[in-house]
Amino acid sequence: MIQHIVFLSWKEGADDKAVEDALGSLSGLSGIDGVSDVHYGRNINQTGHRFTHAVTIKIRDRETLQIFAQHPLHVASIQKMGPLMAEFISIDFELEAAPR
Repeated sequence: MIQHIVFLSWKEGADDKAVEDALGSLSGLSGIDGVSDVHYGRNINQTGHRFTHAVTIKIRDRETLQIFAQHPLHVASIQKMGPLMAEFISIDFELEAAPR
């Protein structure tokens, strides 16, 4: 299982409703085979960085990650958020259990 995480900041003056609508478009991503647990939210701890929102998505495997990256639903979400975004960073990692 792969965890996909995106940290976002928005352009100065980006309309709150437009941002919420753009983030809401992410809910359709769980309709992609092998994609689950799509969540997003506003950062509640503003220390040490400029990112205001995060997105987390679980993706079945590396092959599905490649499909996800080009999937029309994912591309449409990026196109909807793109004009509003000031900056983003995205990471993907394979989930492993933490040692006890």
